[in-house]
Amino acid sequence: MLIRNRIMPKPNISLTRRLESCKNFFVRLITTFVLVPIVLVVTYEGGFWFISLVSLVIGIASFEWSKLCGETSLIFNVCYSLTGPIISVIYFYWGYQIALLFIIVFALIYMFTNNRLNHNNMWFSFGVCYLSLPMVCIIMLRMDDSIGLNYVLFLFIVVWMTDIGAYFVGKLIGGSKLMPAISPKKTWSGAFGGLVFSLVGAIILASIVENRVPPTYMVLAIFLSIISQFGDLFESWVKRRFNKKDSGLIIPGHGGILDRIDGLLTSAPIMLLTILLLKDIAFL
Repeated sequence: MLIRNRIMPKPNISLTRRLESCKNFFVRLITTFVLVPIVLVVTYEGGFWFISLVSLVIGIASFEWSKLCGETSLIFNVCYSLTGPIISVIYFYWGYQIALLFIIVFALIYMFTNNRLNHNNMWFSFGVCYLSLPMVCIIMLRMDDSIGLNYVLFLFIVVWMTDIGAYFVGKLIGGSKLMPAISPKKTWSGAFGGLVFSLVGAIILASIVENRVPPTYMVLAIFLSIISQFGDLFESWVKRRFNKKDSGLIIPGHGGILDRIDGLLTSAPIMLLTILLLKDIAFL
């Protein structure tokens, strides 16, 4: 008796990947349309609500950072996640000088007292500065009653448009890889697209807020966009070092909080430093 082997059709891997990519894109899009208005409304309100939102975001990011660095203890991860919110409370009641002092104190505590994971102490200590310092900077930017809202909107627009431009232009054009050893999907075309999109976003914001677009304003937008992309690459390098694809899964289609704020973490301190050094730049 002859048994005919029925040849099963091979799945179309290319089509499957495209469908998965489209699904992921629409999930990202829906999540963005939900979260961005919330962030903008709270940013507009400022004060207690803005500090609370920033503290919550940094708290979750700290939890992700702790897990990313290899800590499996839920108690430790929760305690570590409270570091940023505690520092924000210190800032709210006693000012940025005391908050900066406590960033150093917490960094030293995690450096010298976490004996269970000695080889990762440096990462926990660094994480306090990496997450809490930008948190204080963003809060300081918004707390300027006269123009703080413009500061933060400018920062958000530049970083968000950099991400959007890098994503779409990189997908559309592709080309040479930016740093394949760190982030295989990032391309030079995407990096350039991020710069262009951030510049366009900054120009539109300036036209609405100031009715003018000074050259120094555009230079600052480009500079912050570059710093934002370095922040993205740094977080990718950390994830690769610890063999992780995403920092978390809390944001559908986007990954973790860290994956969304990596550009802000590096650009916020630079933005604040620019304002302190060059008060006459554009609307600064």
